[in-house]
Amino acid sequence: MVLLLLGSSARATFAPSGYLYRFEPDTPIIANSYFVQSFPQYESTKDIITRIAREYNLSPSFLIKVAKCESGLNQYALGDRKMSRGIFQIHKKYFPHITDEQAYDPEWSARFAAEKISNGEGYLWTCWRRYAK
Repeated sequence: MVLLLLGSSARATFAPSGYLYRFEPDTPIIANSYFVQSFPQYESTKDIITRIAREYNLSPSFLIKVAKCESGLNQYALGDRKMSRGIFQIHKKYFPHITDEQAYDPEWSARFAAEKISNGEGYLWTCWRRYAK
């Protein structure tokens, strides 16, 4: 939990996910009775792809370019008659074991794509084939 003090008479408590857990508008604040922690940092889709590309020794700019081409970096993108999902357009027909939750999760799908590309399977993505020349 994260406790945010709002002046001397209000506080807000946030869950680890960043969502507001509780707001107490008229709560007196007593010194040393609380713990203040910084808010979780928001990581953009580009930041996620960059971090994961580096983990797999891939070019971050190239992996971002592929994702932009595939989905416009829209984590909820649908293509191929709603068969391809997420930023890397993971296709239900070719990967039926991958859930929608996984495909729409930028962290999960970027890691999936990076692993496939680093294992020589970049040809699975049309945009990889377009830019890998």
